Amino acid sequence: MVSTTSISRGICVPGSCDYQDVLHLLETSLQEYNSSGLTTRVHVDEHSCYRKQDLVEMDASNRIHTFVTLGVFTSIIIIATLIDSSYRGKIKREAVDKVREPPKSILLAFSLYRTWPQLWDTSLQPGEITCVHGVRFLAVIFIYVQHKLFFGMFNMICNRTDMLVGTFEESMAPLRSLNMGIDVLVFISGCLTSYHATQKLAAHGKLDYMKMYVTRYIKITPMVTVICWLFRNLNVHMTGAYFRISNAFIRSCRDNSKFLRNVFHVQNTLIVEEMCYPVTHSLATDMQHYLVAPIILTLLWKLRRNTLTLGLLLGVSLLGLTLYKGYVVYTYNMSTFSYFGYEVKDCLDSMNNFHIGPIHQFTTYLLGLVLGAILQSGKRIILTPFQKLIGWLLVTCCVYYTCYRLSHVLLLGYKYNVIEHTEYTIVRPLVWSFALAYLIYMCHTGQAGELI
Repeated sequence: MVSTTSISRGICVPGSCDYQDVLHLLETSLQEYNSSGLTTRVHVDEHSCYRKQDLVEMDASNRIHTFVTLGVFTSIIIIATLIDSSYRGKIKREAVDKVREPPKSILLAFSLYRTWPQLWDTSLQPGEITCVHGVRFLAVIFIYVQHKLFFGMFNMICNRTDMLVGTFEESMAPLRSLNMGIDVLVFISGCLTSYHATQKLAAHGKLDYMKMYVTRYIKITPMVTVICWLFRNLNVHMTGAYFRISNAFIRSCRDNSKFLRNVFHVQNTLIVEEMCYPVTHSLATDMQHYLVAPIILTLLWKLRRNTLTLGLLLGVSLLGLTLYKGYVVYTYNMSTFSYFGYEVKDCLDSMNNFHIGPIHQFTTYLLGLVLGAILQSGKRIILTPFQKLIGWLLVTCCVYYTCYRLSHVLLLGYKYNVIEHTEYTIVRPLVWSFALAYLIYMCHTGQAGELI
């Protein structure tokens, strides 16, 4: 990304021209400059040409469907809120909350009278894991900054060279790790899933797999579908500096088969360039992890008293997952850390073959499942002050390794070394998960103390 500097420009041509005509025109115009020693490479995306009426004139049926859908959701919310408020005027809150008939319970789930206070409720429920919300918030902010820096490169008016020089310093190494922030969310997802599912196992001795799957699907699918639907049908009205990026994100959503992959959470079976709204790939990965979580948790529950067998099973599983990740990185010369000379093509290859794959993030998810089961077991190990000090020192070392093990790869002139990238890919999820697990465990057991 630092070997060349891109200059993005728009050009007006007759409506009969296509992208190949534009490419030929630019190459011909710049040919005389190439003889001066300045080499220019021209790229015109085949989807970049459009006419004004293509943006303004939107298919009427899509527009009608969009606004009808919004109207239906708005009507449901209004009706549910009115019904809920009338109920609460007649009977007590406790009685309303006990409504379990499917038609009423589903309808009341859309009531603002009920959901709005819950949305802004910051109180902790009894037995809830502490600090995970704060850790998740910091991870989301970290991911936001990462994406802001990356997509800022495509802004036509940014000083791309200064941004690259400023971010390719050793102190900025954490922002160049492709998986560090995502792994926090994956670990917490596994931890919370295990924590609540193990509670059900302790109470009933088994899990209702189908109920868990349906509940999870209903919880996340409607919102994702509505967002993709809105982007698909209304994006032509969106303008601004990031129009080109947003248009690339939703271009595939116009293909119904690719749009439906988001509805069934299998969009990560496509490459990023062909995915409908690629930012939803993490939801697909989380849903796929959730499909196997109840099976693993049931196995952990049945083997909870057989420590040796359980330890061997987890050890073999983690070893297999980490070695497979290392094999993929070593074989295909990939990296989860953007280094000097790391081009967009390399980033897309790593995304398509590694980052969006559920199997490569399952190491972190599995360790999250184990931590959730440990926290729900109620067994607490009280550490002495010296043991706490050793633990926090180990956490510091793990965080430093995760953030700065490959900081030197950002320096000018770095040459890709597959060995160190393979080692980082194998070790980083383990040490990063240990740091997260220790932090959450110490907070949950009341041994973390005050930060300030």
